[in-house]
Amino acid sequence: MKYWYVMLLAVCLGCFSAFGEKISDDEIDRLKGTVKIGGVSDSTEDGEEDEELEVLSFYTNQYEDDAEEYEFRIKVVVEITDKKAKKVYQAKMARMQGAVDTEYTGEDNWAFKIPYGEMEKPKITAYVIQYGVLSDREFVILAEEMDDVDSLEELEARAPTMVERNPVLFHQYNYRDTASEDEEVIQSSWN
Repeated sequence: MKYWYVMLLAVCLGCFSAFGEKISDDEIDRLKGTVKIGGVSDSTEDGEEDEELEVLSFYTNQYEDDAEEYEFRIKVVVEITDKKAKKVYQAKMARMQGAVDTEYTGEDNWAFKIPYGEMEKPKITAYVIQYGVLSDREFVILAEEMDDVDSLEELEARAPTMVERNPVLFHQYNYRDTASEDEEVIQSSWN
């Protein structure tokens, strides 16, 4: 029995050391060349209990095998303006991409949902999306997309007040049933 505990400990330590290790500058440059953010759009949708949500949707792409080797992370910061009350708020969230299927295609969909709360006529007026990996326990940005702002610091300074209700960042990835490129692409459920 003691053998199994030692083996379990070795496996767990191996998993923890694989993520967050120092990544070489050459490898960072290679990853930057393969990682993309695109298709950014905003919309309004009905949430649970008749609550309305502002939604920022987008996708990310990277080389499919890199998801097995690296722990991809996403950070989204949005400026949301209540047009009626003329107040500006910030909503933000960061999370790991999470585990993907073995036949992962390298394509992910994201939906950042912000509840209206007390806002009457909110509209997304600026955003920053950062997608990257951990290197030596530091977040390294591989791709970044911004609208109506020049930096994350500028957005945070323009909208220092956080939204009343917590936003949620949903993730969905694409995969195939088999490794064949001819197979139809399937989307995972949102999580």
